[in-house]
Amino acid sequence: MSDYRNNFTDAIDEAARICRLWDVDPKFQDIRVAKKKRNFDELAEDIRLTNAEKRFRITVFNCMIDTVTSQLT
Repeated sequence: MSDYRNNFTDAIDEAARICRLWDVDPKFQDIRVAKKKRNFDELAEDIRLTNAEKRFRITVFNCMIDTVTSQLT
């Protein structure tokens, strides 16, 4: 599972192959990313992921693989 986490492109390629088999468009849906509220004295800049594929990798794929890996351990 740890190796699978590092091979995100292989997972995307496999998903695209399955999408083509089912005649589905293998494209991530772009959505408007909400802006995070900031306080006046806050130094950290809000990082918004505008790329749908990168947002999916960080928010879904990596979290899912981390959860499965920790449960298997």
